[in-house]
Amino acid sequence: MLENIRIKSEDGKIKVLWEWSEDEVTSVDIRYKKSEIESGDGTEFMQGGVSRHPGVKTGNAERRLMGEFGLYTFTFVMHFKNNPQDEKMSIPNVALGKPFKIYWRIENTKNGMMLSFLSEQANQATLKAGSISMLYEQYRYIFRQEISDTAKLVFPGDIRAEAVTLRAVEPYDQIYQLIRQRD
Repeated sequence: MLENIRIKSEDGKIKVLWEWSEDEVTSVDIRYKKSEIESGDGTEFMQGGVSRHPGVKTGNAERRLMGEFGLYTFTFVMHFKNNPQDEKMSIPNVALGKPFKIYWRIENTKNGMMLSFLSEQANQATLKAGSISMLYEQYRYIFRQEISDTAKLVFPGDIRAEAVTLRAVEPYDQIYQLIRQRD
């Protein structure tokens, strides 16, 4: 088996590190896929897998980040010395790529409360339909429409701006950092 698996994306690379826990494991194949979207075990991470070297307690693999963004599932297929049966182990919801920062603010207008969005890079991020919810006191509203990073939504009535919170909705398949701007 593999232990203490760490997966991270930094410096333009996806890096996978682990410790070999059994002498019987001779090699491991790594596959990855976009969580909740692709079926099967996904794409081969490293051609030919990673072989274990005698006396070495750790293993690693890395590849260039090639536009991967969001949450991915990594599957490790371990091959054993004296056992023809391979074993699989999966790690879901690994964040890859740089998150988009989405700023949001609330203003009271004569028509009601206006909720507006803006990203660091204009026209670069769209919140998928159903991915964000607004919480207000005991009420929860899930945005069932796609929201661009330049959207402005108006809610009629008297809503206390300080009681509004935005949250991501499961399943998480994108990485957005929602940052509230205050006046």
